[in-house]
Amino acid sequence: MIPEKWTPVFRNNPACEESVMLIHAARVVVVAWLAAHAALVAFGDVTDYGTNFACMRHSMPTEIMFPGSTIALASRST
Repeated sequence: MIPEKWTPVFRNNPACEESVMLIHAARVVVVAWLAAHAALVAFGDVTDYGTNFACMRHSMPTEIMFPGSTIALASRST
């Protein structure tokens, strides 16, 4: 049996129960928004190949290499 002093404050308190339900609803909305956003981003990445290719072609070249990098030696040997 749980002692009375350890019971949550919101138990049997309608005002607190409403705020707890509001928090749960806000969490559901935020998670649903994040899922929808991730789905739209993934859909855009898959369907718009040309834009992604141009972005990767711009960002992937190894223009700046640190001294002693083995990647720089491998890419310049070809």
